[in-house]
Amino acid sequence: MEQLTYMVIRTDHEKPEDRSVLRLKSDSFIRYWELPSFPLQEGYTVIKELEEVRQGENAAQILVFSFVNSPARLLVEICQAEGSDFCRLRYRLTGEDFFTGHDGTNQICYGSVIGEVSAVTEIEISQFDRILHSFVPTEYQDTYDAWKDREIAGPVILADSPDGAVLGAYEHGAEAPDHFLAWYPVNGEICLCSAKGNYYDGQPAEEYTAPWIELGMRPAQISEQGSEKIPAQEHLLRSWRRFLLEEMAPYGDSRKPLVFYNSWHVQEGKKYFCGDSYLKYLNDDFILRDIDIAHEIGVEVYVVDAGWFRKTGDWEVNESFFPEKMKAVRERLDRYGMRLGLWFNPIAAAKTSHMYMTHPEYVMSRQGRQTYWGKIWETEESYGMCLASGYSDMFIETLVRLNRELGVTYFKWDAVEQYGCDCAGHLHGTDSNDPEERQDAYAYRMGLEMVRIAQEVSRRCPGAIVDFDVTEGKRSMGLGFLAAGKYFLINNGPYFHNFDIPKSVKMEPDTINVFFYPGAARPQICRQAARFDPYIPSVLFLTHFFPHGPELGRKNSMAAFALGGNGIWGFLQEMDEEGIRDWAQFITEYKKVREDVTAAYPVKSGVQGASPEIYEKINPANGRGIVVFFTHGAGSFTYVTQPLKVQPAKIKGADQVTYQENGRIRLDVKLEEDEAAVVFFE
Repeated sequence: MEQLTYMVIRTDHEKPEDRSVLRLKSDSFIRYWELPSFPLQEGYTVIKELEEVRQGENAAQILVFSFVNSPARLLVEICQAEGSDFCRLRYRLTGEDFFTGHDGTNQICYGSVIGEVSAVTEIEISQFDRILHSFVPTEYQDTYDAWKDREIAGPVILADSPDGAVLGAYEHGAEAPDHFLAWYPVNGEICLCSAKGNYYDGQPAEEYTAPWIELGMRPAQISEQGSEKIPAQEHLLRSWRRFLLEEMAPYGDSRKPLVFYNSWHVQEGKKYFCGDSYLKYLNDDFILRDIDIAHEIGVEVYVVDAGWFRKTGDWEVNESFFPEKMKAVRERLDRYGMRLGLWFNPIAAAKTSHMYMTHPEYVMSRQGRQTYWGKIWETEESYGMCLASGYSDMFIETLVRLNRELGVTYFKWDAVEQYGCDCAGHLHGTDSNDPEERQDAYAYRMGLEMVRIAQEVSRRCPGAIVDFDVTEGKRSMGLGFLAAGKYFLINNGPYFHNFDIPKSVKMEPDTINVFFYPGAARPQICRQAARFDPYIPSVLFLTHFFPHGPELGRKNSMAAFALGGNGIWGFLQEMDEEGIRDWAQFITEYKKVREDVTAAYPVKSGVQGASPEIYEKINPANGRGIVVFFTHGAGSFTYVTQPLKVQPAKIKGADQVTYQENGRIRLDVKLEEDEAAVVFFE
């Protein structure tokens, strides 16, 4: 298979093919990507020539262009793995020039897909479903003419033409319908432009860095996948999913299907069911007993959630809870070969913290008022700190210090909303910009800063995983953060108020969350990661399932876990011997095939909650993986797999297995009401 290749063409702009463009070619299918223009002080920039090619980090090439009408220089950084259908590019500016105008009116043109486009598919990943209380993906497809005069937020588009398909995507985020970039159908092309906040009036060019852009192509002919024929567009989506899993992130631990445990449900559950404080169970004795059981069932990353610290901002261990800076906890984890994870609010600094006391200039403010919070999960009151300021570099050093001191390799980030600062004097505007412009510039820049922080921590701390909690709306949800880490997708699902239940209706105990109990319902709500899997590997959407409770609930939790959630939280110390044995056996079997499950493109039958709802995650090249069954109604269910090049050595979990001559395998499974089952192909 010939990979996507590119080269630069620049002539006199007389014809579309003569613009300043990248020429993209894949299996004789050629498209052009027009290079960007920026609203600088001398007007929109026009590229003059390619001056040099440099070698960047991680095998990237950096193309340096001069402009006809600006002293600035354009740096185009391009990354591409060998044999890949995709390249990834990013723009930076250097030199003494300034942005002029207001973004949204004077837009940045990041580039255009040049060529005859007949249809466009938009893939959104930032729709927040308040009933599910989770972000979910959506897909819209229409003819090119129907998209005219409409803004396509994306971030992903598939542009179809008679000779092939192009996938374009940008790495930024917001909760839909909010967005900071968008695709625009213009004159038969698809242009990617800024929508708001990408710059502020008067911003120095050298302070500007664009989001990464992803481009890939496939010719129109049908592709072969084993003995199965796949349309070009589907082949491109499968290739893009593989790109996100294997090529996008320079530091790959976030892609590993590790088994996580998090202490939060114990903290929250015991508060609501028993009236305990959030912090009662954060101590050596309780956590060490927890770690012993977590190890027994196969957990690899143990996360101590909110409250382990003395003060936000300084992020030092509360030694009244954990003597000698968690020495006993760290030793127990080391004994078992487990990783330590900790919870953070990246924008909080306690009012008596060293961070706030020495750098009050970095506090977030809106309309002249500093952001002041109450107690952070029963710890000290805190101020909000601006990520688009010098504070970001200080936060990087804090996380690196904790990696060195405590061996932390999993960093859970929570409570970071997209908007929050319109202060002049940070990196998102000055006194000459109005508050709305500064606020939009902050909301745009903070997403890029989160990616930068996570990547720098991952670079300096081998094995680091940074996880951003998007369990609430109004957060920067998009492709950007996935270049640096993964998402914490869903907590306990919706709250009672999401169903319009009035506050006057009292719930006892007042658990707030509807799906706060073990059983079949919660895993159904919480397996939203599986909805992303045809586009983005579900392993990038961490979700936690209950290990405790009756057998029926355990089966559902295990089955949902296996689809990519990969997380456990709950009352480990209330599990009986049977429950511990069941989870240990399940995770042992899962670990045998988890790499193949993670890589396998999903095949689904039935919708969520259907009888049956079936997922196939099998690597057809070696026959390894899983088939997962859920049902509401009791019955006997049959499923036939895709053709497999190699038959599995062993199949476990089905009532009957029939090997067919065409390479497919028939599974017959009998399930009780609300039951689930995982069939392992080893």
